Amino acid sequence: MGATFRYVQGLAMFHSEVKSGALTVDEMGDNTFNLKGEYLYATPPGSDGEEFTFGDLLSNPPGKGFLLDLGVVYDEDPFRAGLVLKNIGFLKWQNVEEGIIEGGGKVKTGPEGPEFFEEEKVSEEKTLTNYTMTVPIVLQLQGSYRFFKNLYWHLGMETGLSDGWGISASPCLQTGLEWRPRHLIRLAGDLAYHDRHLNYQALLELKLFCLWLRFQVGWVDNFNGVNAAGMLALHF
Repeated sequence: MGATFRYVQGLAMFHSEVKSGALTVDEMGDNTFNLKGEYLYATPPGSDGEEFTFGDLLSNPPGKGFLLDLGVVYDEDPFRAGLVLKNIGFLKWQNVEEGIIEGGGKVKTGPEGPEFFEEEKVSEEKTLTNYTMTVPIVLQLQGSYRFFKNLYWHLGMETGLSDGWGISASPCLQTGLEWRPRHLIRLAGDLAYHDRHLNYQALLELKLFCLWLRFQVGWVDNFNGVNAAGMLALHF
């Protein structure tokens, strides 16, 4: 059983959400729409000054907080299993602008094509000097079985306890193979199923003393495209 305590700093934050909306179409094909949304964003302290620099942002970030990860591991060769709860904590922001915007318009069919008529927007905004936010807690379940020397089979699940900030409450199921021919090298291939889509991923990782090299390539079927990422870091 273990815990990881993290002190985090936020340099920027923006969030928006459409709370309600409606679209109507009449017999002539003209459209009328209206919507209402909410938004909030953080402004760095002193950013409205002429002498504000990026160094000021790093020395006095608008967001600060603490996050805690809790986990438990079962390790009895050839089996290994673990359970982790991540992102337990909060983040406080200074100078957050919170607003509501409401508006609409009409789209009419004219002789030269569609014509757009926008109604006057109604908006309200206020400044919050102390805004506290939480990141959705993530639950991870992982298990592996070593069935041939340095070859492992993995099975896992990850889900957020709520939606928000890039975290989904829809479970992501994962399985794959991992090969560690040497202590310094790691090769892995994974298959994941999330929100009715399949994702494929291949990973090459090399650790040499404090040097950490990582290259990852994947394919996501809902975008029909390839993504790749590389990282070179010092690890102590």
